[in-house]
Amino acid sequence: MHRTQRLALLSLVQSGRTAALAAAVVLLAVLIPEPLPRAFVVSAAVAILLRYVWTAERRSGRSRHALDSLIAMSTDLARAGDPSTVGDRMAAHLARAVKVDQCGICYWDEASGQVLTLGYYPPDRRDPVDNAYLLADYPECERALVEQKSVVLDLDDPKLPAPERQYIASIGGQALAVVPLVVAGKSTGLVELTVEQKSVFDNDRLRLASTMATEAGIMLENARLVEQLRHRAFHDPLTGLPNRALFRDRLAHALERSARDPDARYAVLFLDLDDFKRVNDRFGHDRGDDVLRTVAERLGAGLRRGDTAARLGGDEFTVLLEDAVDLDEVRATADRLALRVGRPIGEGDEEVVIGVSIGIALSPEAGTTVDELLTNSDAAMYLAKAAGKGRAAVYEPTMRIGSVEQQRSGVPEGLVRRARRGA
Repeated sequence: MHRTQRLALLSLVQSGRTAALAAAVVLLAVLIPEPLPRAFVVSAAVAILLRYVWTAERRSGRSRHALDSLIAMSTDLARAGDPSTVGDRMAAHLARAVKVDQCGICYWDEASGQVLTLGYYPPDRRDPVDNAYLLADYPECERALVEQKSVVLDLDDPKLPAPERQYIASIGGQALAVVPLVVAGKSTGLVELTVEQKSVFDNDRLRLASTMATEAGIMLENARLVEQLRHRAFHDPLTGLPNRALFRDRLAHALERSARDPDARYAVLFLDLDDFKRVNDRFGHDRGDDVLRTVAERLGAGLRRGDTAARLGGDEFTVLLEDAVDLDEVRATADRLALRVGRPIGEGDEEVVIGVSIGIALSPEAGTTVDELLTNSDAAMYLAKAAGKGRAAVYEPTMRIGSVEQQRSGVPEGLVRRARRGA
């Protein structure tokens, strides 16, 4: 190779893109035999130039597509609230941008080792997908999460582990790309991208998925944190039940519906554990907390869907019964809850048997406001206490309303006798 040829080739290798084009033209002019027409040389140079422009445009198009997809997703997720909504929208944007058939957004609960499905696209394909699975049962998914790198799983791979193979086949997939969600250097979940036909997850697709997952992962984590704060603000930390604020809010909404529908009736049950102080005195407060948690679980399990059990504080609980048309049915519910609460808790020397007194207030007879129904169900509860505890009493307008001390000491004797008879 002549010195001039070597210099041209060196220029082609060492220069940038623009210089490389110029060097390519020079190289062609030097290397192509002299007898060939100069037009051929020019045509070849133009072909190289067109190839470069096409490649640059293609890359530019992919960049624009990635940027447009990222902006659209970020704008949409900023308007979403709870983690489930964020997950569903995130899955839809990723599926469309990366051009896959299905997309799942999963959160990793490190404490339990479970992976929880927060969002899925398309929604009608979600049914076969488990809402939660143990990460340890899926080694390749675990590897993606632990090593924080994307993993592509294909049914054509003979080395594909059986759990992943069975899962991909169960959702009608051919290949699955698992992209980790990483926030502040910590793995928080997975993006699962499924194609149903033979397809190649090339570097461009995986890079786009990873970029979008990084952005969306931050938003998803923020939504989770907000949800946690909201939950803590409206739920009792000991039992997990709604607290006083959330109970009042749900009762207020129920009364608003009642104002629109005169036939709608609701009942508030006010429950106070009998002699709970003795449990704390004998077994200690830790054991008392265990009892409160058990009582909360039993109350929740004994209600219909749509009814609400809440803890007001201490050993006081409330229940909101929807569609409480029949007083006898409300009484039966109160009796059933009392039996549930009264079952022994623990065994042997640690066994605790505790009763509960229940006050019942029905709307609209016992009140049409939140404060009226809570105050009057509280008054009925003290009537049940005065009648011997371990029973339910229904509020009547003749009951004395006032402070707790007044309710304790001011219950008319005639009402006490009626409560003892269960009237």
